Amino acid sequence: MEEGLLSGRSRDEVTSRSCSATLMVVFSTAVAACGSLAYGFAVGYSSPAESGIMHDLDLSIAEYSVFGSILTFAGMMGALISGKLSDFFGRRVTMWILEMFFIVGWILIMVGKNAWWLDAGRFLMGIGAGLHCYVAPIYIAEITPKNIRGAFTAVATFTVTCGFSIMFFIGNFLTWRSLAIFGVMPSLVHILGVFFIPESPRWLAKIGKEKAVELALRRLRGKGADIFSEAAEIKDYTETAQLLPKSRFLDLFDRKYAHPLIVGVGLMVLVQFGGTDGVSSYASSIFEAAGCSAGLASTVMATIQLPFASLSVLLMDKAGRRPILMFTAAGSCIGCFLVGLGFFFKDHNLFKEFSAPLALTGLLIYSASFSAGMGGTPWVIMSEIFPINIKGTGGSLVTLGNWFSSWIVTYAFNYLFEWSSSGVFFVFSIVCALIILFTALLVPETKGRTLEEIQESMALLKFCRQKMKAPNTVDFDEEATSPLLESGSCDTENNVDAENEKSNTPANALTPVVIFSTSVSVLGSYVFGTAVGFSSPAQSVIMNDLGLSIAEYSLFSSILTIGAMFGAILSGKIADAIGRKYTMWFSELFCTAGYLVLLTSESALWLDIGRISTGFGVGILSYVVPVYIAEITPKNVRGAFTAINQVLVCTGHSTMFVIGNFIHWRILALIATIPCLLQLLGVFFIPESPRWLAKINRWKECESSLQRLRGANADVSGEVAEIRDHTETLKQLSNSNLTDLFDRKYAHALIVGLGVMGLQQAGGINTIAYYASETFESAGCSAAAGSIAVVVVQLPMTILGSLLLDKSGRVPLIMASAAGSCLGWFLLGSSFLLKDLRLSKSSPFLAFIGALVFEGSYSLGMGAIPWVIMAEIFPINVKGLAGSLVTAESWLGSWIISYSFNFLVQWIGSAGTFFMFCIINGFGLVFIKKFVPETKGRTLEEIQASLVLFTSKNCSSACSVHLISFLVSIHLMEPQSIVDFDEEASNPLLRRASPDTESREDAEAGKISSPASSGATALVIFSTLISVLGSYVFGTAVGFSSPAQSGIVNDLGLSIAEYSVFGSIWTIGAMLGAIISGKIADFFGRRVAMGFAELFCLVGWTAISFSQNAWLLDIGRFLAGYGVGILSYVVPVYIAEITPKNLRGAFTAVNQLMICCGGSVMYVIGNFTSWRTLALIGTIPCILQLLGLFLIPESPRWLAKMDKWKECETSLQRLRGANANISQEAAEIIEYTGMLKQLSDTRMIDLFQRKYAHGLIVGVGLMVLQQFGGVNAIAYYASAIFESAGVSSRTGTLAMVVIQVPMTLLGTLLTDKSGRVPLLMISATGTLLGCFLTGLSFLLQDLQLWKDSPLLALIGVLIFTGSFSLGMGGIPWVIMSEIFPINVKGLAGSLVTVVNWLGSWIISYSFNFLTKWISSAGTFFLFSVASGLTIIFVAKLVPETKGRTLEEIQASMVLFTRKS
Repeated sequence: MEEGLLSGRSRDEVTSRSCSATLMVVFSTAVAACGSLAYGFAVGYSSPAESGIMHDLDLSIAEYSVFGSILTFAGMMGALISGKLSDFFGRRVTMWILEMFFIVGWILIMVGKNAWWLDAGRFLMGIGAGLHCYVAPIYIAEITPKNIRGAFTAVATFTVTCGFSIMFFIGNFLTWRSLAIFGVMPSLVHILGVFFIPESPRWLAKIGKEKAVELALRRLRGKGADIFSEAAEIKDYTETAQLLPKSRFLDLFDRKYAHPLIVGVGLMVLVQFGGTDGVSSYASSIFEAAGCSAGLASTVMATIQLPFASLSVLLMDKAGRRPILMFTAAGSCIGCFLVGLGFFFKDHNLFKEFSAPLALTGLLIYSASFSAGMGGTPWVIMSEIFPINIKGTGGSLVTLGNWFSSWIVTYAFNYLFEWSSSGVFFVFSIVCALIILFTALLVPETKGRTLEEIQESMALLKFCRQKMKAPNTVDFDEEATSPLLESGSCDTENNVDAENEKSNTPANALTPVVIFSTSVSVLGSYVFGTAVGFSSPAQSVIMNDLGLSIAEYSLFSSILTIGAMFGAILSGKIADAIGRKYTMWFSELFCTAGYLVLLTSESALWLDIGRISTGFGVGILSYVVPVYIAEITPKNVRGAFTAINQVLVCTGHSTMFVIGNFIHWRILALIATIPCLLQLLGVFFIPESPRWLAKINRWKECESSLQRLRGANADVSGEVAEIRDHTETLKQLSNSNLTDLFDRKYAHALIVGLGVMGLQQAGGINTIAYYASETFESAGCSAAAGSIAVVVVQLPMTILGSLLLDKSGRVPLIMASAAGSCLGWFLLGSSFLLKDLRLSKSSPFLAFIGALVFEGSYSLGMGAIPWVIMAEIFPINVKGLAGSLVTAESWLGSWIISYSFNFLVQWIGSAGTFFMFCIINGFGLVFIKKFVPETKGRTLEEIQASLVLFTSKNCSSACSVHLISFLVSIHLMEPQSIVDFDEEASNPLLRRASPDTESREDAEAGKISSPASSGATALVIFSTLISVLGSYVFGTAVGFSSPAQSGIVNDLGLSIAEYSVFGSIWTIGAMLGAIISGKIADFFGRRVAMGFAELFCLVGWTAISFSQNAWLLDIGRFLAGYGVGILSYVVPVYIAEITPKNLRGAFTAVNQLMICCGGSVMYVIGNFTSWRTLALIGTIPCILQLLGLFLIPESPRWLAKMDKWKECETSLQRLRGANANISQEAAEIIEYTGMLKQLSDTRMIDLFQRKYAHGLIVGVGLMVLQQFGGVNAIAYYASAIFESAGVSSRTGTLAMVVIQVPMTLLGTLLTDKSGRVPLLMISATGTLLGCFLTGLSFLLQDLQLWKDSPLLALIGVLIFTGSFSLGMGGIPWVIMSEIFPINVKGLAGSLVTVVNWLGSWIISYSFNFLTKWISSAGTFFLFSVASGLTIIFVAKLVPETKGRTLEEIQASMVLFTRKS
């Protein structure tokens, strides 16, 4: 048969025909695109119809916002069922169904007499649109040949744009009812057309209709086409996919589908948050606000969209998906930025003549860019990347993500636009920039590949073929399927050069790529300089414009360093995780955002936010820029090139000093964004650091990057070999964490790095940088003349230092620099001393000379060389951590000096302050001479090898190799075969070899042979009571804000916004405490962690009780929150680790009981005492716990983890009783701890391994659902809720207290009897009912339908409180303390706790806004839905832990204990 088909024509001819577009493919695509036209009509309808509908039906802005946004809300529902519907009925029938929704919706709008009819019609159209967004691109992708699939799939988006544009255009001439009649036409055409097109052959294959597959393919490819290879490929792939179990929604989150799911959902969410539906839905009002003619501008916008959408169709299969996405995202970013700039100029009356043209130009650029790629390409990619077995659910989820994001943007746009017309577009601009990074890192290129090839490359079939045991299976996890990996590999013919074709170009020659890469990277240094130099010239103008005090401006100036410290702390980890290039890109986002916030600031708060954001970015840049330069440059020019970092810092600083004297501070902030934007674009054109690539085992890319840097004909083999050798040597060491830095082998490098940075900052540089004007004025000099002179000296001396660095060496230059700095400070101090004593009239001149001597000397060496040395001395395995630490120390020192300078001047005088700086620089000379090594002319590997002890002279390399080999061989042996005789001899727990022996020994000693877990001893009860004092402190902190609200607001005159900050800021502190809680508890032990936390709580309560203003209140609340964040993790963990298994649930639940008691006590006595007395009462449990901690034992499981076996046994014996037999429990603890120690040390990233997935999902999921159920909204704002509902706040809060404590006590008693899961489900059901009744009460009150609605609110809140106290309050903490193994308990517990506090902060801070935006009724109905989800989550995922030891629970939940 096949031969008959091929007779009379060549094989190539038949193949070409099977890959071409037949008439049926074109017709089928056109019919499907009719649905896209209908969708475009629906989206584009709301903007031109707005004024007509609002006028005719007298709608408010709020009502029309509902009409405009309800399409997207319904679209989510359509998207939710789209995959299942199209998988069940097929693609054609689904398209027919969706058009019925469109037609009925348009008819309802045509005949609509009020807002309800309009909303109903728009809602039905939204369901149709949600279905269409999935099924149309899927259908087209499944019927078209691979070589034209992209272009044809893009036709769907093109026709959406056509529909949108047609509506914009003809909407200027038709009434809104006529426009609705016109809108129904493509739906009618589509309904008829689907009867004449074939079904998708891939869907037919999925349901087993083999003959129908061939018939459909034959119709689509043409009668003479060879369809057999394509049919065979479809059949083979479908059969392979069917080996997988039937997919459910949860299966989507299996690891094998992670890549397509992240790509699909990520693109859709980012595109929507880039502002597309906000702009399209409200284009008319945006143009009017910008001062343009809405009709004319909309017409121009519609006209420009069509040709660019057509262009995307033509380019999709030529340029590829990724380039189109990245270029159009860049255009959208620029467009939004111009629109924001136009509105900013208009709002601040800066350049009125440019504001409207800028906004119009930006909108047109945005519209054109979006149409050219961002609009259609994500849908093309969505239709390609999901395998057939999950295409329905995966596509539904992606489409739902699109519509949900669309609804958020369309609903919130008017509010955001009212908040800040410029700010909203700057946010859209930042999101568009994120799309570029997301595409570069994660999105694969799918051009020219079949659907089966695409899906196979994203690691689907690895799982299937392992099951089939196919012999030649490709491991896709190990292949470079990521676009980053693809970009790094080179064609073989490019990599292989014959030896006789290679030139003798030396590898250390300077190439254009090195120069260009350095130039791009030091743009970050320039940004650093502009950030430092901004505050001095802008000081007087900002203070005048915004009415700031000296204290407020000091905070603004110094808060840059706070942000930089946080950035510096994370800089090394980020640079090690995502690479040097993308770390620079990431940091520039923060700098750009910070400057844009500065640009639009109208108060001190926004100034500080912008400054801290810029500081965060600068903190990262200050580490990564010199490191990147040092890692790419040849050794003979590395010093000079790395020093360019400091040249650009000085240049940026000097530029700000000079131009700041002539232009407004807002324009100065705008100018500062230019280098940020240049670097954001430039990093895509430079290579990654070859040493970082080597560190992560990307050897091909390492060699390729090095070849680019050294030149095409350079011989890089020697340098590559050296990098490889050094990297592999370092890899024989264990993975580093922060404590490893303090290992003896890194001591020299760490002392040098920290020492030179500390001396640089303590030498006083930032006093000149931040307070130059003030210093010159105090000395009697002209501030402007002094600042300009500093600039004139600074730049040439910095350049001179760069030139000398690789000639004179680091050490001589930094010593000369320190000596000159010492002299400069001495002259400055002498000047002020002479002025104070009135001994010389020449003191201003002396100050002037001293400042110039210091600035010139500092610029020569002390400014740049510490950063050069930092980039050189640390080995690659600790470079991230060490660099972060050193950079953080630099910024901490900078903040201390800049913030304390004014106070130092007041305390010890100007002369004393400068003499102190002189002494520090003198000390620096001694330090440099004694400790700092010369690194000139040595490779990084040579420098680092000379500074760490594992390569010291007293240990030969052969010995090192043998030692490492021996350790590796031991590590790879079976655990049972390894016996540590020394440890066995000394370990009392290991000496208990067998239970029989143990029993005999116990019997001889007169010990009781009953299990140690049978009952609670007095010490277990006492230890639990001491630890739950921390829970009581937690409760007092939660319950304080509600009864104290009116007293604090009246006494201190706080606004609602200020009190909202006070009420919610403690959750910020708690989040920070939670982040480090696990590390502290793992490092210092459970007892010390509780004591440490209580110190913060004690200081916090004391600060609150004595505060006289909002700032001190907030500080106290923040510190109390920080302590509570640590306590919220460590208290339940300590109780779970000390109690017997049969009592653990009840004892751990006491944690929640005491939280409730603390909150209840605050509610009750808060009605009778002042808020200051209430705060002092809050200190009592803190003091009691601090004392009690000295009387309780440490957790035996923590002691076992730390190898303190004797202490572990002693602690367990104390807890179980003097005569208890603890051998079995001790053996279980040691066995489990030993097994965990065979695993590598955990880092935060390790938590996300598959083996911990169940525990992590359960822990995080329960905490999220607990918080999003609304508990903290009721806890913090109970008084306000009762007053809003018409109930006496005092009556309501007292009733809550009366019901809360007994229900919590009941839950505690039932935890170990009924079990965790049943109690959780009953509790969640009660909270659902309580929130529903409360919401119903507010709804009836709003509609004035029932006078007794306040009673319903009271009943609802009491049902919620009682139900929550029964289980949802305490059991998530019980389960959190049980499910994680000891090796990850610290990290996992920290993560779960921080998620809880993050959810708490979100709910507590947003509650007031939610009640305004979606009403009180809507808010409580939302909480009710969250409780409903909790029931499902608990039923499906939460394990029952009652009556099982911690080791049994944890072993059942991690994969390393499987039988396989």
